[in-house]
Amino acid sequence: MLFKSLTAITLAGILFAGPAVAASNALPFSFSQATTDAKADPNGIWSSDDFTPPPGGSVSIYTYSLNAPDGRWIASQIWNENCGSSTCPTRLVFINKNGGRTLRLEADMQQVIPPGSALADLPQTADFAKHPFKLSGDAHALIAGDNQFKIAPRK
Repeated sequence: MLFKSLTAITLAGILFAGPAVAASNALPFSFSQATTDAKADPNGIWSSDDFTPPPGGSVSIYTYSLNAPDGRWIASQIWNENCGSSTCPTRLVFINKNGGRTLRLEADMQQVIPPGSALADLPQTADFAKHPFKLSGDAHALIAGDNQFKIAPRK
């Protein structure tokens, strides 16, 4: 029994070390914009098909950005009918210096903590609230909370 417990603890440490190591040299995105009761996306990342609100609610979009030498990354999360209990559809778009846009990642990710909410100031959630998205140093993964998502290669 003790061996199984130690094995589980060791395995958990190995599994969770990956994101922590990758996050150590990761570049944080900064909050850009909140669009509440959204009818359209001011950044053009979400289409009109994405604007079905959850039951009894409205659609919100939370946008974070990161400037890079070759362009700008935008992480956009929409709170719509497709959200789970703690995840929502999220897209990562790269905008090159010429304005060309490429969707590089689309996945359900941990819900961001909106700026100004009560959770944003709690010690245990403050870092995630400030920087819910981080780009790995090699730009091959988006780190969202404790999860990593592989970014599609450039085409």
